[in-house]
Amino acid sequence: MPFCRNCGAQMRGEFCSACGARAKTNSRPWILIAVLSALGVCGIAVLAGGLLLAYKAKEAGIDARLMRDNPGLATAKLLVVTNPDLEILSTDERKGLVTVRQKSTGKTMKVNFDEMKWGNFTFHANDNDKDDDKAPLP
Repeated sequence: MPFCRNCGAQMRGEFCSACGARAKTNSRPWILIAVLSALGVCGIAVLAGGLLLAYKAKEAGIDARLMRDNPGLATAKLLVVTNPDLEILSTDERKGLVTVRQKSTGKTMKVNFDEMKWGNFTFHANDNDKDDDKAPLP
């Protein structure tokens, strides 16, 4: 049985039978449990999202070695994977070029992935096209 915090007498309910003081309940453990539970759920959600992102990146052919050794090529592959109308025809790591084909129009473009490291995205269309020399992705 609990004891009264005022007089020390045994309590038999919500009020002390000796002094009439109301029993004080400690809500800190419940608040702590609720906060830790919410943090646990958030942590599990972040972990699941990260694992899903890693799975999709691996499915696209992007791995940690490629990202470390050649981040430009990894970025080019990621750009192509996010657009279902594009496909990679060839990669030339020595020159730093990726040849990409747009499926709907059949146009091919060369992307310099060495420049992508510095945030420069330049797409050069092939010589057979009569359009502008630089063709943006759709």
